[in-house]
Amino acid sequence: MEQHLSRRLYEAANGRTWFDERQGPINVTVKFDDAGQLLVDLGPGLGELSNTAEMEDLESWLINAADLEVADRFTHRGIVFRFDGKDMYFYHPEERPPPPRRSASLNGVPRIVLSPGHGYYRLYGKKDNYSWVFQRSEQHGVQEDVITMEYAELLQEEMRQRIWGAVPVLARFDASYTHAETKQPWRHISARYYLAWQYPKNPEIWHSLPDDKTQGRERLEDIRSRPFFANHVDAAAAVHLHTNAEPSGTVRGTRVYYHRGSPESKKLADRLLCGMKEIVRSLPRYEDFPMDEEARNDGNYGENRLAAMPSALVELAFHSNKGDAAALLDDDFKKAVVSGLTKGFKLYREGAECEPFMVELGEGYGYTNHIGTVTLSFKGYPRTPVDFHFEEFDCGPLATECINQYGSRYSVSSPMYYPLRCPNRPGPHKYRLTMTDADGVISNAAEGEINCKFVDW
Repeated sequence: MEQHLSRRLYEAANGRTWFDERQGPINVTVKFDDAGQLLVDLGPGLGELSNTAEMEDLESWLINAADLEVADRFTHRGIVFRFDGKDMYFYHPEERPPPPRRSASLNGVPRIVLSPGHGYYRLYGKKDNYSWVFQRSEQHGVQEDVITMEYAELLQEEMRQRIWGAVPVLARFDASYTHAETKQPWRHISARYYLAWQYPKNPEIWHSLPDDKTQGRERLEDIRSRPFFANHVDAAAAVHLHTNAEPSGTVRGTRVYYHRGSPESKKLADRLLCGMKEIVRSLPRYEDFPMDEEARNDGNYGENRLAAMPSALVELAFHSNKGDAAALLDDDFKKAVVSGLTKGFKLYREGAECEPFMVELGEGYGYTNHIGTVTLSFKGYPRTPVDFHFEEFDCGPLATECINQYGSRYSVSSPMYYPLRCPNRPGPHKYRLTMTDADGVISNAAEGEINCKFVDW
């Protein structure tokens, strides 16, 4: 298997040109270590380029290619890249993550940096002339540089409404004013240039590589500007939004990445993924939408690595896949994604586990033709208001029909009592309860009964 993966990843790596600064084939060797990790060594010569934006693109390309090869065959505990046996910090010790600091309190007025990926940037030529280009090409009607901004704006508004005291801030400018030089809307321009305008006296945020003369230097500065901005404003968390791609067009689904060695980032990433999974899959046409079971620590993404607070990179779906691209453009999918991300952040903020919405229905008591009471309990974190549907079953020979009862509550707790009307027939009455929250998440169907006594008042 190692030889097979080495060959296939070699083909993927050499199917296109990645680096203007280096010509010739890229060597790829794949091995499994004792911890179950997939070690991908790109050989000598690329170590000096291990901190570039192009290397991030190559690593992401190879991660997706590896997934395509190992799908449904075996699992691994992450993909780690090496360069002639050494990690990127051997060549660039300055790229080590900043020491974890005590970030701004999540319980006060937390500032959350929302970073929509990519955007227009200056690509330099060989004689310092340049042109403005998008960082990603359009596929199936999806321009990643543009659509990530749409999701970020929706997420910002959702967080403002649902997370008390939170201050979600964007790393790009959410306005349609025209950028003078490009004649593009500012909302299409990458973070580097917006942050240069907002923080002209802090070039360490947006011009962190003043000695870099490579053609794509401002794309790399754009990547770095996002965590540096989050560090500068003392954000409590950072969430980076992207769409994914791979050459075959067959890989699908949602993935969330965190930086290896950051347990708080893993908690954040896992909650974000879980929230999205629950709400997106509550939509009937997306009930089987592929999503990872847990967040990943593959690769070495600068947006996560350079952040001094919990940070997660969300790959919403694959714009290279026709079905995923259609989902990315669908308003219902967008709404479900931002609701899921908001719920995931709330779970992380409250230190709560992500549990499926499960209800148990206990016994109840009452009098015929009057309101009785049943007890119920649930797990999970439903968003209010919550709708209740009680469906009577096994009604017995004396019943003309089984009775359905409906209700809604703006405040729910577990356990709780719920008022339920007793029919005009004495004895036990069996009910099946389902609960549906404001995000459309439906609980399991739980069975219980209410014992109704006859009374002649």
